[in-house]
Amino acid sequence: ASATKSPEFLVPCLGISMPQSVDLTWLPNINAQIIEHENENEAVERLVKQKTKEKLEYIKNNPPQKDKNPISTTALTPEVFRNFEGNVYANSTPADNTLAISNGGFIVSGTNSSLRYYNENGTLLFQTSLSALINQTNFTNTCDPYVLYDSAADRFILFVQECSGNSTNSKFALFFSQTNNPNTGGWWKYVLSGNPLNNNTWFDYPRMAVSNNEVYLTGNLFTNSGTFSQAILYQINKANGYAGQTLTSQFWSGIAGSPFTLVPVPFGQQGNYGPGIYLIQSKFGSNQTSYNLYDLTDDITATNEQLLQYTIPTPAYSPGGNGLQLGSSRELSIDGRTMNGFYLNGILHFVHTADLGQGWNGISYNRINITTKTNTNLRTGQLGSFDYAYPYVASFGTSLTDKSALIAFKRSGSTVFPQLAAITCDDAGAFSALKVVKAGAGPLNVSGTDPDRWGDYTGICRRFNSPLSDPKIWMFGMTGKVSSGSAWQTWIAELGANTIGVREEAENLVNGQVAVYPNPSVDVINIDFELKAVSQISVNILNAQGKTIKELHKGLASAGKNNFTFNGNALPAGTYFVQLTSNNKTIKNEKIIINP
Repeated sequence: ASATKSPEFLVPCLGISMPQSVDLTWLPNINAQIIEHENENEAVERLVKQKTKEKLEYIKNNPPQKDKNPISTTALTPEVFRNFEGNVYANSTPADNTLAISNGGFIVSGTNSSLRYYNENGTLLFQTSLSALINQTNFTNTCDPYVLYDSAADRFILFVQECSGNSTNSKFALFFSQTNNPNTGGWWKYVLSGNPLNNNTWFDYPRMAVSNNEVYLTGNLFTNSGTFSQAILYQINKANGYAGQTLTSQFWSGIAGSPFTLVPVPFGQQGNYGPGIYLIQSKFGSNQTSYNLYDLTDDITATNEQLLQYTIPTPAYSPGGNGLQLGSSRELSIDGRTMNGFYLNGILHFVHTADLGQGWNGISYNRINITTKTNTNLRTGQLGSFDYAYPYVASFGTSLTDKSALIAFKRSGSTVFPQLAAITCDDAGAFSALKVVKAGAGPLNVSGTDPDRWGDYTGICRRFNSPLSDPKIWMFGMTGKVSSGSAWQTWIAELGANTIGVREEAENLVNGQVAVYPNPSVDVINIDFELKAVSQISVNILNAQGKTIKELHKGLASAGKNNFTFNGNALPAGTYFVQLTSNNKTIKNEKIIINP
């Protein structure tokens, strides 16, 4: 058997949790010291130390390059549309950032120190501590919040756990929002055991997802001495949770492959899939050559559901060395586990950190075909200059069949303070130029240990009802901050692509290409483009400040190949832009140089 299924059990509702918000001007908050559980795999620790040594040796002979954008590709470079500071710093690390946004634009964000609600313009509506939300004396040290938005049910689900680090008091709370706005409706509250096997283990590292009918919660069980025991999977009926009724639940243990941090994978766009759910796990250690894929085949009500395990071959991967940072010799710990993913149109997408060479960490982005059980592995990073860490991925597709994804992550190096960044990967597997979402302002030195814990999580959530032609992704992470303690700050941002016209390129142009030549030029300039259908186009010349100085053409262009020419000698020597639009959408804005 691939796993052992427990008997079904019932979890009573403990009523409504709707704590009062704190003063939103002064934001008073008390936060218990978090139990910081480290990886106990000594072999991995030795490997990371060796990789860090390799990286430092590499830098001696190859000084890091200054930041530069990669060459342009067909993938859309992400842009930041709205962004603001998130939950306040609470003198511990990592922040354990989590975020979800509803179809109505209501944001729930959490860290180990607080739970907040915002509107999408960044107005803070509510703040409370995790302990006030739970409001039970037997929760003495709350941490690890995890929030998700169920776009099919238009509700939020929130997880918070007891973090005492022992089996005696291991438990967690699940909250189901009564409405699509917890600020007015509050949460139905449930408490489940973190030691369900009664074998002196305790629960940590939660991951959560929903299907059509259920919510799935995974975690790692540790012995009281801190040694990893096994992963566990809870399977829970979600409709009862939204109604404040008794939950029907079961859990799976003894899972084949002994996965460490097993990740349930939700649907990538509006709605859910099911019955059952897929789960993924990347392995820990040197030269791993496979992933563990799991298929929970049905809901609790089916009675014959199974948890099937598959080994998916992939190019070898390993953790890199510790991260570096400007302004401090203190290193940053980097974790190579998969922490999230999404499922769409038969493809399971997921990401994790992996060594690109010489100990430098980049992103391993994977697309597993569920039918063929094969993996497409794509990697990106900046070997020799920057470490990419804690990547999270969301669907950036403009249809159910579009495999495009946006990846949000943390980045650092000896020339920059720890920062937040994002890239996209298009349907064909090409990565975009990098976008720095929030630059760090100082180094991290919080835990007093070397390496310092940088951050296990980067919250991410697609705005599920954003137009398919113009998807929006929200992210939540932490950057270095200038303070007396060399601390961090959290940051929330809305990402998308400021390229409605470029998306038209894919719809109106064959191969999405426009050629402008010769450039520089002394006389005639050519513009070649191929249209799928007859289209209204215009060609304009703009000066270096972006002001239109000449409309060269406005009218119809034929389906098929087109060539437009104009006399560059009509312009004084200098730098200009030639702008081609189709159906009032800009599809090319090319800089041209006119020589005398």
